[in-house]
Order: sequence, then C-alpha cells, then structure tokens
Amino acid sequence: MFYFWPTLRARDVRHPAFTSIFIVNFLLGWLLIPWVIALAWAYRHKKIVEPSPDEYVKCPDCRELVKADANICKHCRCKLVPQ
Repeated sequence: MFYFWPTLRARDVRHPAFTSIFIVNFLLGWLLIPWVIALAWAYRHKKIVEPSPDEYVKCPDCRELVKADANICKHCRCKLVPQ
C-alpha cells in the first residue's frame, strides 16, 4: 500500500497524468528517487471538487456557474432572477 501511495493520490485527485504517474511508480518505484518524484508529481495537482447543484445555477446569458444567491453574474454582469 505504501509503495503505491503516489498512484493512489493521483487517482484520488483525478490527476490528468495519472497513467504516467502509475507507470513511473510501478516500474521505478522500488528506487527511492523516482518514487519521491512520483509522489511530488501526484501532489502538484489539487483535488477537483464538484459543485453541488443546490449551491450553483447556470447564468441564463453566458451559461457559466454562479452562486444561487447571487444577484449579478460575475462573468457577464447580467442581472439574475432569484430561483
């Protein structure tokens, strides 16, 4: 489990280079330096958090996500009607 820590971290945060991190970890992870590099690589990407549908709505003009209680869209500055 400890050996695949970089791979598990990359999978958890949905890292765009997950496959590359896995390959480096699997083939070279038994060496200390490539394992540390893979771990640092996996931690460079922040976790993607999906916005909940209750918190955000789409702007009717630009279709970008804005907070549900907002009065003005921060992207296109159109006035929003409270839901």
